[in-house]
Amino acid sequence: MSAFTRADAPRAPGRDDRAGTVWHTPGIAPGAGSRDQRAARCVLPTDSVVHRTLAAPLLLVVLAGAACGGSPGDTAPAGPTAPDEEQDPRSASSTAMCSSLEVPGSGDREALFRALTAATWSDAGCASSAPQAPTCTRLELRPDGTYAFGAVSDYTERADEGRWSFAAAGERSGVVCLDGAKATPARRDDPKNVPSALAFSVEGGRLTIGAHTFAAGQPGTASGSVSALSDVHLPIGYARLLGEWTKSNAFDLFMQATELRFDRGGRFLATHRTGCSYGGTFSWDKGIFTPSSDPNACDERGAATANIAAANDVPEWDADLLLFYASSYRKKGAAGPDVFYFDPYSHELRVRGELEGSLKKGVETRIHLRLDNRVDRPRTLESLTVKIASVTPAADGNGYSLDGELHVLATRDFAGAVVAANGSRADEIAITPDVSGERVYLDFAIAYRDDRQPWKGSRSYLARVEP
Repeated sequence: MSAFTRADAPRAPGRDDRAGTVWHTPGIAPGAGSRDQRAARCVLPTDSVVHRTLAAPLLLVVLAGAACGGSPGDTAPAGPTAPDEEQDPRSASSTAMCSSLEVPGSGDREALFRALTAATWSDAGCASSAPQAPTCTRLELRPDGTYAFGAVSDYTERADEGRWSFAAAGERSGVVCLDGAKATPARRDDPKNVPSALAFSVEGGRLTIGAHTFAAGQPGTASGSVSALSDVHLPIGYARLLGEWTKSNAFDLFMQATELRFDRGGRFLATHRTGCSYGGTFSWDKGIFTPSSDPNACDERGAATANIAAANDVPEWDADLLLFYASSYRKKGAAGPDVFYFDPYSHELRVRGELEGSLKKGVETRIHLRLDNRVDRPRTLESLTVKIASVTPAADGNGYSLDGELHVLATRDFAGAVVAANGSRADEIAITPDVSGERVYLDFAIAYRDDRQPWKGSRSYLARVEP
């Protein structure tokens, strides 16, 4: 019997909706398969993690796509796009403006403007006297409508300049919008000069904005008025995220929200299958989704900060489906089949699965596949193997144990089929579950190769299988 263990300290038992709790297989370190590790192109074991974490700093989510037609072997460009949503959501500006986020009756804009521009803001790293000082981050929101946002350690991590504006959501809170006119890439291979929309609160000489907490430093000497601010375009990704979303499959319901809501004032609400919910703020910092959760009241083992997503995740869209923190969502009220996605190496070969009906014990379910090659070289497909096992919750509420060994339900031999560079292939696999339950361990392992090396990775879920 192999146990699943929680990646942090045990808490008192409670119900199974552990929002933000991370679980992993013994012997696999928390974070295995993370974005940073995958960047090193290491090969993951076939039986990988139950739910992947992302290496610190943490943030958010992966979501679903539209139906893929065609017979096995069809090749097409990877991922459909809508006419107004063809640009990279990390880098492009939306036609929506910062002013559209303003919450009516939210207070005195002039007073909030004065609070934001009263001083140059700096974090705790700027006051350090350590020989190898931590990163010092400073933000100056100037009364003339320009800004400077910098971060320095032993090298320049951030050097951003441009114009700013804000939308008020309360007397001391709202969203600051930065146009990114001159902005360093968020990460090495990311685009530069990209916009941001950062949730903030300011009070008593303290500014919390995005992932940063600043203290007021040198008082500002320039004068100005809120009327000096020109409106700023929102990032496309931020604008598309706003609204209500419903999970597109019945996988990992023990920990992932079934519904998400992103409000224009920079607040989110995550609701779980029991009806329990928690909130927080969210930001879009140069293409990186950055949430900050309120205490997690949905975990009866004890209150903790929930992880709606990892702090360095990049939401994606496949047509009208949102891929968010290892799950997928569609707009609330929109109909569609159960769809799931996974890419063991973050941005290499994404597998989209669409189920023909619900999973039921003893009943064959066909899964229509679309394999998206997201790199500039062809991939040769080898196999997709689906394994299953029943699980038993641990007595202390901190994990699950496999009831016996994982066993193979089905294997799709691709027989060396090639997916063109930046192309897609349609295929399918049929599975007949031989166990049932609210939480059944289901593992999808993909094997393929290219001109550099072989690749093996997997994604595991706790899925609902009807009797």
